[in-house]
Amino acid sequence: MPVNSLDFPRYEFFYPWEYAYQRQTQFIANHRSIIQFKRDANASFVTGLAANAQDNMRIRQTLAAEFRYLAGFQEFLEGMPLSKQYQVFDDALSVAPWNDSLRARIYLQYVYNARSSRLPAERARLRQKAEALYEQP
Repeated sequence: MPVNSLDFPRYEFFYPWEYAYQRQTQFIANHRSIIQFKRDANASFVTGLAANAQDNMRIRQTLAAEFRYLAGFQEFLEGMPLSKQYQVFDDALSVAPWNDSLRARIYLQYVYNARSSRLPAERARLRQKAEALYEQP
């Protein structure tokens, strides 16, 4: 696999100096590009799925949850309110609760929210929301 470098940026779609100008706009544009690449690849990937109906459904649910998360993360980049973030990300995880990769990304988002709060009580409440993602029922 090729290495991501400044000379050959495989995961960034702008040169580093372009981020100095309208940085948030660049992040959102990158994110939209990633979503589109995934959508384009998704169609051919789903076509080649296993014949097992249960596995096929589970993979489709996993992909649906991923796209819900990506759409929600784009809304986050665009300034989505905190209360809606939890609704959108919890909804994405409810589609594929077995998806540990998705759970970890949502956990990190919740921890980021907690650390961003200025109020100690609010930080504790938000941190508890993050920790609840890994509590056993």
